Amino acid sequence: MLIGGVAHVDDVEEIISWLKEMRNTNIVQVVDAEYVAGREHVELALSCVRRAFRDGDNISHDPSIEFLLCMAATRQIKDARKIGLKPGECKVVIVADAGVGESSEDAVYKKLQKIQKRLGIERDDSIIECSEWKW
Repeated sequence: MLIGGVAHVDDVEEIISWLKEMRNTNIVQVVDAEYVAGREHVELALSCVRRAFRDGDNISHDPSIEFLLCMAATRQIKDARKIGLKPGECKVVIVADAGVGESSEDAVYKKLQKIQKRLGIERDDSIIECSEWKW
């Protein structure tokens, strides 16, 4: 599941810590929308994470970090973090997936709503799609 919108972030590290607490073994990630080339890009990254954990090829023990690595097409965590959450007002895509963990879709959707509320996101799923402003 994913949603797009404009987030309002004061303290990135605080939000990252909060996301870590809520995700357990699920993928819960907030990505700078500028680096998202549509829903297919996200689905491919999720598929990459599932395959990496299934085959034991994962770089990170955390599925959410592995997701960032796949989205950024890099094997370096420090490089992948560049596509993550930024301070201030920014366009973001929130991704939540139960593919690696045990949560139901309903629980994942509730997490998505919780993140949306915490970040004060005005939902705009058009942000997810590839468009000229991302070039």
